Amino acid sequence: MVNIHTQNPFLKDVRASRSAFTMIELIFAIVLISISMLSIPMVLRQDAKNQEDSLMQEGIMLAAAKSVEIASYSWDPSSSVDLTLSKDQMLGTTAGDNELGVRRAVPFGNYSNGQFPQDLRRRMSDVNNTRTATAIGGFVANPTSINDYNGEIQVIPGGTPEFAYKKQWTLSTQISYVSDAATYTTSPTLNDFNFPIVASGGTTNIKMITVTAQDTTPTTLGSANNRVVLRSYAFNIGEPDYYKRRY
Repeated sequence: MVNIHTQNPFLKDVRASRSAFTMIELIFAIVLISISMLSIPMVLRQDAKNQEDSLMQEGIMLAAAKSVEIASYSWDPSSSVDLTLSKDQMLGTTAGDNELGVRRAVPFGNYSNGQFPQDLRRRMSDVNNTRTATAIGGFVANPTSINDYNGEIQVIPGGTPEFAYKKQWTLSTQISYVSDAATYTTSPTLNDFNFPIVASGGTTNIKMITVTAQDTTPTTLGSANNRVVLRSYAFNIGEPDYYKRRY
């Protein structure tokens, strides 16, 4: 038996033509590559924005945590009647208190407006032993009250594997006495409930805690540092007493 192998030259030409792109396929590929290249800047901008937002969240978290830490301390060195029992009373003030710190008439002189003249209730310092709020000084290394945090500057490292933060942050703290005469309008604005800072040396029963978180290692996306400012208020309205076992 003789096997005769034949080859169709037309089929050979078809196979050869399939080894290259057609003009339509080439145009289609160019269009796809162009679309991809155009979308890269948008992706990069969105990624940069996400990183900046993440950094701002770091600053907000640090400032909020610092505010909570400060507010957990004693309101004033003079406010505690008995350090063992930790019972705070409202204090006499020198400025800014239109409602807080105003004593009721005799025989209720140990109580302020809104306080009930009953045992174990919140009260002001005794008329016969009036204690006034202390002036706010500078930062104290081992703070015992809110006042001692005024002027503190704390550097939070970052940017290295051993630290949890992406950037280095600097926290600056300011403690101020403010008036209880908050502004208010019928058309709310950002200035509503703005407690004005009293003059230097004046004391009230409200303190404003201002914590500023500053990113000291900004990204290359801009020259301005990320900056977060949080303000919280600590009101001294006295502390109720409780029945306790004593030995």
